[in-house]
Amino acid sequence: MAYRTGTIVLAICTMTLPRTNTKEMIKHPIYIVVGLFLFISCGNSSEGKKESAPLNSNDISSSETEENDLFSGLEEDGWEMDEETQKGLEQLDAFLEGVESFSAEMNYELLLHKKQLSKEEFQATLETINKERIGQSKAIDPKTEATAYAEAFQSKMKDAGVAMTLEEAEALVLAYHEKEDQKLTSKYNRIETEKEIHKVLQKNLGDRKAGFLEENLSNYQNQNNKERVQTLRKLAVSTSEKETREALKAYYGISEEELSLLEQFPKVLEKLPSEKAAIALGEYQIPKAMETYLTSGKASSNFKTIVEKALQQKEQLSDQFLVEARKARKQFYKKNPNWIQNDKSTDNTYIDERGHFVFLPLGDVSFADAIVSQKLGTAGANAEGILGPPDMSTKRFHEVDEKICNLGRKGQITLAFTDNSLANVKGPDLYVFEMGAIEPTNLEISKDGSQWIAVGQIKGGTALVDIEPFVKPGDNFNFIRLTDLETSSGIPGADIDAVAAIGGAMLLTLDSAVLFDSGSYTLKESARKELQKLVEKIKAFPSGTITINGHTDNVGKKSSNLQLSENRAASVASVIQNLLGDNYQYQIHGYGDQQPIAPNNTPENKQKNRRVELLVTPTIQ
Repeated sequence: MAYRTGTIVLAICTMTLPRTNTKEMIKHPIYIVVGLFLFISCGNSSEGKKESAPLNSNDISSSETEENDLFSGLEEDGWEMDEETQKGLEQLDAFLEGVESFSAEMNYELLLHKKQLSKEEFQATLETINKERIGQSKAIDPKTEATAYAEAFQSKMKDAGVAMTLEEAEALVLAYHEKEDQKLTSKYNRIETEKEIHKVLQKNLGDRKAGFLEENLSNYQNQNNKERVQTLRKLAVSTSEKETREALKAYYGISEEELSLLEQFPKVLEKLPSEKAAIALGEYQIPKAMETYLTSGKASSNFKTIVEKALQQKEQLSDQFLVEARKARKQFYKKNPNWIQNDKSTDNTYIDERGHFVFLPLGDVSFADAIVSQKLGTAGANAEGILGPPDMSTKRFHEVDEKICNLGRKGQITLAFTDNSLANVKGPDLYVFEMGAIEPTNLEISKDGSQWIAVGQIKGGTALVDIEPFVKPGDNFNFIRLTDLETSSGIPGADIDAVAAIGGAMLLTLDSAVLFDSGSYTLKESARKELQKLVEKIKAFPSGTITINGHTDNVGKKSSNLQLSENRAASVASVIQNLLGDNYQYQIHGYGDQQPIAPNNTPENKQKNRRVELLVTPTIQ
């Protein structure tokens, strides 16, 4: 109890200091003072004080940590708790585990700091010792062989010119072991635990994709958690493939053939990013080899139970997501009854990092997919990470990731919707998939990328934006601009995974060179195939309004260009109408060179401006 009390005091102290990493903490005198007090006091037992070096390893062992499990033995004793009490205890237990993990990391780094050693130096030396012991057929368990490890480490440090007592060497070896053991056997930090288990299995089983074994071994289990932890420790110190496989077979109670099948089995509990992924999971079929073995009569009862439970978990995960996805869809159509539903629609429901379900009638088309300009601020990075559907909504956000755009402090980015547009629907119109804390960000929208409408700030714990107070009915916008307002957090600047237009319209663009010969508005024969492809996309809406706009470059007379662009729009409309029928209303416009999407200063840019655009919006009844 003294251990956890001391570590809680340390955690509270650190909360009062600026956010920083562990390596930087040791530069603060208060950390060193509190750390010294903590580890000296924790090292003192009721039998008297130890006469050893001030910086010693934690006296608490992994087995003692296990006894502090707030849930151990409750089910076996028949004691039940209500849901609220259980949730509260879980939060407390998770906090205590986090504090213990932090304490172990701090202890390790303080010991390294005392001898001015880097983590890389220590780990390389320890790896050398491990290899030497494997060559001598000796155990590679630093906990049970702490003295032998300490002697070897002290010797190698002496060769490197680093003076170290045997007690200091042993304290450092045990501190490292405690830190690594906590990462490997964590009850609540499952993501990091799974990574550690993957490393352990790769060590003796060779390169492999993390799958069922890593996921299953990283999950806390009330019934046999002690056996799980013991197995993980065996795997951590195993030195051969045979030793690793025997430990796994003993834990699961399965044969060698069954273990081989489980090695190929995918994860069961991965978070789902979208409704379509949930549907695919619900339709999952086990590998053919596993199916054949299960019906062969050779499968053990343990193996059957493992597979059956895994499939049940997949089904439950799928069902739970689909229930929430249907709620999000129902809510959207309740607010927007004029948006006609289509069973063959491309619609999809996504989930963000906070567990919010976001229904998008246009599915993947809804997301901003081009960067017009960027000026990332201090610590900004990975602008491309903002494009397309969210990549990281099912992940924990800890640091800069290449799949996330970090605007940086006071950074700015302008995005374009190239195959859809932002329009006003009932309720929110824009969703910003932001990771970590939602930081104040200024939002502007534009039809043409030059005239901007200030919508305001994204802040206050929500990334939903309603543009209705700022626009006219029927307006469509193809550009948004996000500017980080100078705020401070672990990573300065807004961290954005994706930006989606919740309603909007579908925007389809065709190069005039594909459709027409130069100066002509008669469609090429090959153009009909391209228009047929567009029709299949348009069918995402069973009915609606199709606005067809013709555009040219600035070569020639303006009046001629206006007429040519309108004639080209009419030619496309005629074919589209024949293919789609009368469920759509059609509007035709010719703009000549009045709405370029690139400067008319090169042949390539002029070609971009010679285009026909189709804007498809849902039926307004």
